[in-house]
Amino acid sequence: MFLCQTVPQPPADADLRALNDSAKANAHTVRERLELHRTEPLCAACHTQTDPQGLALEQFDGIGQLRFKENGALIDVSVEFAGKPVSGAQGLGRALYEDPRVPACLVDRVWAYGRGRALEAHEDRERRRADRDHLAGLTRAFAESGYKVPELMSRIALDDHFFTVNPDPSAPIQAD
Repeated sequence: MFLCQTVPQPPADADLRALNDSAKANAHTVRERLELHRTEPLCAACHTQTDPQGLALEQFDGIGQLRFKENGALIDVSVEFAGKPVSGAQGLGRALYEDPRVPACLVDRVWAYGRGRALEAHEDRERRRADRDHLAGLTRAFAESGYKVPELMSRIALDDHFFTVNPDPSAPIQAD
């Protein structure tokens, strides 16, 4: 998930060879290979969601080393993200900073990681609603704190909800 949007798994029969073949159709850069990949209708729906962020960071190789060329071609880090033009890591960082979905998503992911389950994993509708209301409160507190991540983590870890165990409704009830 990116920004708490669900990206489906690729189809089992997806042919990923074109992504790794820099000689295919003069596609020397990752951007060129992804553009070819997005011509496949099955691939395009997901890749239009995921590619911009990755392409904005494409000047960093697999180990984070800065590079300006790939296979002799200049790397283009300009993308459109959330309807706005963005260029490179700084531009993506600024766009994420300005995106109103980021704080709520961060709170959701930190809470879910700490609890060991996402909201969607709970079947009880009332419990899910209470969880969502609680997360909305945590998100407001996160904003009021000036978006301080250590304070968010501390607030979640010390919260009574963090220690509440919600029994699995399908589990058998054991008599004493």
